Amino acid sequence: MSIVSIVLLSFFMAAPEGSADRPIWSQFRGPTGSGESSSPELPAIWNEETNIAWKTPVPGSGWSQPVVVNGKVFVTSAVSPDGGKPMKMTEGSSDRRSMFGDSKPPETIFRWELHCYDLETGKPLWTNKLAEQKSGLPTHPSNTFATETAAVDAKRVYAYFGSIGKLFCTDHDGKTEWEADLGVYKMTSGLGTGSSPIVVGDKVVVQCYNEENSFLVALDGANGKEVWRAKRANGTSWSTPYLWQRSDRTELIACGKSRVYAYNPADGSIYWEMGGIVGGFAATPVANKDYLFLGNNGPLSPAPLLAVKAGANGDITPPKGVKTTDQIPWSRLKSGPGLSSPVVLGEELYTSNDSFLNCYDIKTGERIYRERLPEARNIVASPLVWDGKLYILDEEGRTFIVRGGRSFDLVGTNKLEDTFWASPAIAGDRLLLRGVEKLYCVKGSP
Repeated sequence: MSIVSIVLLSFFMAAPEGSADRPIWSQFRGPTGSGESSSPELPAIWNEETNIAWKTPVPGSGWSQPVVVNGKVFVTSAVSPDGGKPMKMTEGSSDRRSMFGDSKPPETIFRWELHCYDLETGKPLWTNKLAEQKSGLPTHPSNTFATETAAVDAKRVYAYFGSIGKLFCTDHDGKTEWEADLGVYKMTSGLGTGSSPIVVGDKVVVQCYNEENSFLVALDGANGKEVWRAKRANGTSWSTPYLWQRSDRTELIACGKSRVYAYNPADGSIYWEMGGIVGGFAATPVANKDYLFLGNNGPLSPAPLLAVKAGANGDITPPKGVKTTDQIPWSRLKSGPGLSSPVVLGEELYTSNDSFLNCYDIKTGERIYRERLPEARNIVASPLVWDGKLYILDEEGRTFIVRGGRSFDLVGTNKLEDTFWASPAIAGDRLLLRGVEKLYCVKGSP
């Protein structure tokens, strides 16, 4: 099966990126979950020797994104005795385990670890060996056993590993405070897990959509006790929950196989739901104050990309054969984002998959342009938005900087010699890139 099937209200909301001296990138795709940053400055040029503040090896492997709080960088990994690393997309997709689907987990005993580094120097500060055991699931050759990005709040770090079904909580100094066993459940075709936890106020939320026991659960961040749980129809999906914050209400969006739900994050009650979508999601939605944008891609899916208007209630599934309604102003088939999540910049919506950048009008869904990024190969990481520009990272370590707007304007391209699927993170004036081999900190010259 093709690799395109896999992934793969807190104090941060009051101050989305902390102060200049205490930058925060608190979860997958940042504090708002949208890949946006208001940092004062980012480097525009870098390579292996230029504007690299530091680079350091990370033990084991993982596609989890770095997260940052109070000058500390946290990343997770799964460490195996044989030192195995994930394959690139083309290699992994042609591997027999991909074509036939691994039905059995490996016999290897892994260590699931949380690592902490100093943001200023890259010096390792501590490692917590959270678990040492066999995985309960197989994974795709290009996926990892530590693909879920950790989440942080003012006091704690939350690290979830779907392949062993456990959510761990530590303090910022690495001391384990609690762990919760959420269970291990079969994922379609042995593709592995990828949905990351997010912090919502004093709770941490985990989406576990699988073939056996699908649910969305909110746990008390202080003690790990369950606050609420929403059971769902079974079906694999790798999308991370998204918190859609508006002036009238906040909605917790969860994209499952063939159905999307908007929850009240306080108690798990449903604001609205939408069916009629074929297949599961790897990409996480994105929104502005007026519209939510979501889409999927994969075998047997028509790969929709669509917008949901703010203020929906009840079941908003379109009648059969109908693509748009008052609540769904536009919908496009064969336009889904695939693995890389979409971003919004101004009046445009952008998706980046394979080696192309697509630009759409947010109000009409009209495609403004589709441009190939020069020499780009297999874009899996979700892009960043900063200072009116997109930062798009491909598998080969090229970061394309594209100015936002209705015409394609490639500002520059930077290259590192590593393999990248993890989405980049921003910490103040620094860009953090997690490759297969190393964690890189990019910073412009003073």
